[in-house]
Amino acid sequence: MRLYLMVFAASCAVGYMAFSLRQSQAWWGMESLEDSASQRTKSARESEEIADYENLLMSDDEKFERELSEAKSLSALLGLAEKQLRGGDYSSNELDRIAYQLAELYPAEALRYYVARPTHAEMNEHMFDAIISAWSRRDWVACISYFDQDATLTTREFCERWDKTTDEFDDERPPGFLQVFGRLSEERQKALMSYLSPDEKAFLLPAIRDKALRAEIEDEYRIAQQKASEAAAKPKESSPKQADPEEQLVADLQKQWKKEPPDVERLADNLRSIKNRERRHELLRRQLEPRSDPAEDATAWMTRVTDTLAAVGEVPQLNINFNGDTNQGYRSVFMEWLPRQTPQVQRAWADNVIRAREPEQSLKWIENLSTASLRRDMRDEVLTSWALRDAPEAARYMAEKATAEEQESYLPQAVRTWALHDFASASQWLKSQPDSEAKRQAMQKIGVE
Repeated sequence: MRLYLMVFAASCAVGYMAFSLRQSQAWWGMESLEDSASQRTKSARESEEIADYENLLMSDDEKFERELSEAKSLSALLGLAEKQLRGGDYSSNELDRIAYQLAELYPAEALRYYVARPTHAEMNEHMFDAIISAWSRRDWVACISYFDQDATLTTREFCERWDKTTDEFDDERPPGFLQVFGRLSEERQKALMSYLSPDEKAFLLPAIRDKALRAEIEDEYRIAQQKASEAAAKPKESSPKQADPEEQLVADLQKQWKKEPPDVERLADNLRSIKNRERRHELLRRQLEPRSDPAEDATAWMTRVTDTLAAVGEVPQLNINFNGDTNQGYRSVFMEWLPRQTPQVQRAWADNVIRAREPEQSLKWIENLSTASLRRDMRDEVLTSWALRDAPEAARYMAEKATAEEQESYLPQAVRTWALHDFASASQWLKSQPDSEAKRQAMQKIGVE
């Protein structure tokens, strides 16, 4: 019994000691966790203070460099651009740096964002152009292919994009120039011809789809080469250059006609002796203008012009200033006279009426012209220039009085130009219009849903 009590007492003592030891370890562990949490909080506070201090010491340029290096997403870069705008300079070097990074990481997405001019119109346009410039230098093929696939662009707008992006390469051709041109539609290939130099046309000959156009370019190139060869083979003149006999004849005729204006028959005879077309047309233009000494009646002027054109058989370009009260009588008679003339004369001189009248008046007058193609071309000229000069009025006219085809061709661009200067008014007006294909394209053009 005594032995049993001794064993029981020893067991109790050992158990108590083990319990005490576990409690001490637990308390020590809790104290260590509390100390660790305190240390972390203190460290975080110190890190924030250091970051604030470093930020205080950094210059604006250094802060921008850090923000630009940290901006990796599209939204971050767009936000950084807006932040720079708030600095007041929308054409700053910082914006160009952001545009370059957007062109590197998200070119198509950034262009789709900025084409709608969602915030500050001038800054948005600057960013749009800067991204195009940077993207074309980095990857011209991808850049121009993006515009080729953009269904919202007209052929004219695409040609302007082509011209702008190729200009980035100065006198060199961008990589993939021939291959990209070969993938374009016939319509766009033909339209681009007026934007290309003779050397570029010759270089692109193998890729031209239309056979007639290819033959025309080949002829132009062959004639140019022949002229260059003849000029190179021609011996250099060592003696002073002789006066051009025709140039002297033109000067003599001008003196004679200044003293005594020629009649129609003498004018036609004199012009036949001038071989150079530009000189001949310059002389003819001067004789077709209204005479002021003595003052010529408007009806007499038109009669003389009619007889002169019939005798000469040529129609030069003619620019008449109809502005001012003294010229109103000439303009009225001219407007009645021109629609009765040949399509060639109408096409060459219709601009004189269009320039002198308000757009809506010009469009009414155009309906008097004789051929459908001429009326269409003249309307195109008026609507295009009107949309650039007074976009709100042009858009309202198109919505009310233009054909559906004309609305699709010109209304989106007019609304876009309007939105550049007053986005809120343009978008509000557009939303109020009835549904149509032209409205859909215009909403897409300015990024409105």
